[in-house]
Amino acid sequence: MATDRRLLFLDANILASPVTRSLLLMGSVPAGLGATWSAYAETEANRHLPPSAKNLSALRSRLGRELGPTGDDPSRYEATDAKDRQILADAVAAGAAFIITRNIADFSLADLTGAGIAAVDPDLFMSIRFNADTHRHALELLIENMRNPPRSAADMHALLGKRHPRLVSRHAALFDTTPAAPTQPPPADIYRGARCVLCGRTLRNPASLHDGLGSDCKHKV
Repeated sequence: MATDRRLLFLDANILASPVTRSLLLMGSVPAGLGATWSAYAETEANRHLPPSAKNLSALRSRLGRELGPTGDDPSRYEATDAKDRQILADAVAAGAAFIITRNIADFSLADLTGAGIAAVDPDLFMSIRFNADTHRHALELLIENMRNPPRSAADMHALLGKRHPRLVSRHAALFDTTPAAPTQPPPADIYRGARCVLCGRTLRNPASLHDGLGSDCKHKV
């Protein structure tokens, strides 16, 4: 299947993170993006969901979403961590341009570039692709769907500082609020591949990418 520059493949660790998953799904449409995942990713995510979270299969059914295809011969990605080879094969079968994951280091650069896919940390991706209107839209939808939501979009924005400091920093001017401090140290790896996160083009020289941005795009964010 041909690669769609606008299509994201959500790894199991993203699907198992309700807030991050919801932000990506709710912000993808106004950002002109699509998002998908496979049966393998869903099964793995269901095993790691918080006890109070809804089963992903039920959520997917409620949203009217279909699973992406299952990729063939995941063993060909031998340099990628064994548990993530099927994820990469499924992303390729779906025609995704990006795998959104917190386990960047599990994916081999050679395997990713050979497949024409980039692995991107969710905070980095959203900080680049979600403009102010998209961010506000995603916050408002997130609050609507929470059982015990914060009082306002500004409060939700501030809380996102715990796991999404780049996204919160980019849109700091939207709200007069102090973001919550990150609860974890910055990840060692936030991007791997040869595809620019902003324009989606594949670059010949992966070394020219800085935090997922090609030389022509790094000054646009």
